[in-house]
Amino acid sequence: MTHPKRARRSEWRVLERCLKTLQLLLRGPVAADAIRQIIIDDAVANDQTLTVEEINRRFEEDRSRLRHNFGCTLEYTRAEDTYQLTGLDKPLIDLSEAAIRGLAFLRAAFRAEQVPNREIILPLIDEVTRLLPAGRQRAARRESGFIEMRFGLRDRDSIPDEVREAVQRACDERRQLEIRYRPASRADGLTLRHLLEPYRVYFDARQGHELVEGWWLESESTAYGRRIQDKFYSFRLGRIQEAKVLPTHFIRRRLPTKELTYRLSPKLARGGVSQQFEGSQIHINDDGSVTVRAQSVDLFTDLRALLRYGPECVVMGGEDARTEMRHLVQAMWEQYSG
Repeated sequence: MTHPKRARRSEWRVLERCLKTLQLLLRGPVAADAIRQIIIDDAVANDQTLTVEEINRRFEEDRSRLRHNFGCTLEYTRAEDTYQLTGLDKPLIDLSEAAIRGLAFLRAAFRAEQVPNREIILPLIDEVTRLLPAGRQRAARRESGFIEMRFGLRDRDSIPDEVREAVQRACDERRQLEIRYRPASRADGLTLRHLLEPYRVYFDARQGHELVEGWWLESESTAYGRRIQDKFYSFRLGRIQEAKVLPTHFIRRRLPTKELTYRLSPKLARGGVSQQFEGSQIHINDDGSVTVRAQSVDLFTDLRALLRYGPECVVMGGEDARTEMRHLVQAMWEQYSG
């Protein structure tokens, strides 16, 4: 018969082992061998020697505990032999009311696309929010909405609360999202069905609208049927008529980038050049002009942002960027040359 104290120690060891595994998973993808090493270290600390079969058995048991006791959803990548945490249905922490307001303030303050260091701060906010109970997550988002209104960072469109809530929940929980969308190009007002993996909701101060960006999987319409899209894209929240969070979790993809090189005239560069694209390289030329070399994940949006510089900005490369900008300018010329 197992002694009660010894049984409690054994239960605590299992819990501690699972918590160490969960802590590792919260950092990002984890090699299966790294999880097995936690099991081996636990055994060594308790003067145990495990066979390979015993290690693998505990490995499977701990995965089951993480799933049932902590609400974890794990995605396995066979090619890399890694596990990634894609869902966490049970809260790990809670925060005071003051801390919730602080979290909401940070989200609102760093929401606009042009705010410096937003790419550093927003992932931190998202990770902390993800660990909160669902009700506290909603409270933080509501508070953030009030602050955004005071900052003037709210969309001019009328966005239903249920749409905003569903889109943000899909982002937070990394679940696929199905939307009914009314594109500006449709004069008949009919909506299209889109399926996407949403990454984030952000406010674009240039457009004055909130957007959800992510990986666009497919679209469906009466005219064209179902079409595979398979590309990075942004949708305007104000044009989403319905939004449904699906049970399917996703792993955020490594976004493909395209070269974007452009030159700013001496007149425009005289007052200094802001870094519009993360990781871009800025070179000052002898004539006072500036050459910027960057990588774009969304040429559609980035090229239109450069249009505001007019003839003072020339896109020099890469090939896709020059071709798309040439078509864009040609289409504009045709509009005004008649």
